[in-house]
Amino acid sequence: MNGVANVASQNPFQSCWNTVQEHIESVQNQICGSFSTDCKIYTMLILGRVLQTAALVSGIAAVAVAFIVSTNAFVAGGVLTVALGCLGTYLANQAAEGIQASRMSRPFVPGQPVGLNNGGANCWINAPLQMLMNAPALRERLPHIPELNDFVQAYTAARNDSQKVANAIDTQRIRQQLHRGTNGQLSSSAFTSEDAAALFEYLFQGGNSLHVLQQQLGGFPSAVRREPMLSLEIDRGNLQFNSFWRNFFNHVTDQNVRQEFAFQNAPNDQLIHLKRFYRNREGGLEKINDAIEVPMRLQLPRRAIRSDENPYYECDAFLNHNGTSINGGHYVAYVKIGEVWWQCNDSSVLEVTKEQVAEAMKQSYILHYKKV
Repeated sequence: MNGVANVASQNPFQSCWNTVQEHIESVQNQICGSFSTDCKIYTMLILGRVLQTAALVSGIAAVAVAFIVSTNAFVAGGVLTVALGCLGTYLANQAAEGIQASRMSRPFVPGQPVGLNNGGANCWINAPLQMLMNAPALRERLPHIPELNDFVQAYTAARNDSQKVANAIDTQRIRQQLHRGTNGQLSSSAFTSEDAAALFEYLFQGGNSLHVLQQQLGGFPSAVRREPMLSLEIDRGNLQFNSFWRNFFNHVTDQNVRQEFAFQNAPNDQLIHLKRFYRNREGGLEKINDAIEVPMRLQLPRRAIRSDENPYYECDAFLNHNGTSINGGHYVAYVKIGEVWWQCNDSSVLEVTKEQVAEAMKQSYILHYKKV
């Protein structure tokens, strides 16, 4: 034990760093020597994460040993922790840069989504815009939204030119238009995040509403309701999608009145909002981050449609909110073009597998379904 302490006291950080680095480089060369570039990058990422975990374990062990052995052991363990942590972070960061470079180097696939730059906190705009441009039923509605005319033209031109990122599009300008259009309800600050649901509510209000529903209160016809989205209340005690899907169309209000919604005819598409944000007892907003098994194919409840037709609907786009705060976190969109799913993460556009999509849908926030 004294020998370890003496080595550490001579040049503890450099000694540990050199030793660990030599071992890692040796292992990395042995594992990756004949592998592809992508394999090397992901191996580097795994090594980085392993080293970061080892650093955490080492730090905890150093604290425990300090009480049992001596402070010298704590110093040696601390140096090892720092060395492992620094090297692990370095490898992980290098791998992340390599992954991004690898993605950007892949050839453009005709018709794929175009990346959108994010100069601040505008992912809540970028993700919905990807859904709007790449879900055909939503795309057809865009000519009726003046604020997006220039965007549609620029996005289409970028895709036709096989641009991976539409550098000519400034979503901050769109944000300024939304700020004016909502009379300041949506912030103009590039560093303030907003709720993506508020964007859809603004774009599809009034005459642009996606859903025209017949409403009954207490069994008596009441009015026609126009809704930009079908906003489903999530029952935290029963996280079954079909349960709160049916509940939207037939439920008892807070005033103890039964409220029912129904379509006269089957709509061409449906935009569904899973209300993951809710107000706690103190009045603050919290988020439900639980996984929810959202179906890829969907059908209306029998009583939710007046006509005999009741087709199936298939999900072709959705977005996720990663984080716990409505004023923070990060939005990512998933869109299906033909038979291929794409993940749209601001400027990064990546083809993903059906398995990855199924996993991501469990955390979905807003989904679009087309009639099939």
